[in-house]
This record gives sequence, structure tokens and C-alpha cells, in this order.
Amino acid sequence: MNFKYPNEPQWIVSSTNTKCSNCYTKIKRGNDAYYFPLYEKIYCDINDCGFIREREENARIARQFKPEPVGVLL
Repeated sequence: MNFKYPNEPQWIVSSTNTKCSNCYTKIKRGNDAYYFPLYEKIYCDINDCGFIREREENARIARQFKPEPVGVLL
């Protein structure tokens, strides 16, 4: 898999049984999960924790790279 940035959050297939970092729901091996390598946190897709966290991360990135206004409209 090719990623733009190191430690970029990504959707993965869980290779072991684990728990969601947000709601502590069990994530079984083979289920989809949203993984943050930098913080070593994993979020489930069962209670939409992963989808919510992905949306927050995308919004944070969009604010970070927001283009500055060019010129003044009259």
C-alpha cells in the first residue's frame, strides 16, 4: 500500500482480536478498523467510531491546508 505520509491513519483488517480505543467494543480478527499508527490507537466500524474519527481527521487536514484568499473582490 502506498501512503502519502508516514504514520498516516488508515483502514486496516484486524489481524488479532482487540478492543476499540473509543468504546471498548471487541474487534474480532478479520474485521475492518481505523488505525492510527502514530498514537497506536484503533477504532471500530461497528459503532461508527472509525468513521467519526476518519471524518475528524479529514476535517483537521482540510483546515491545515486551507488556501489563503487571493485578492479582494469588489
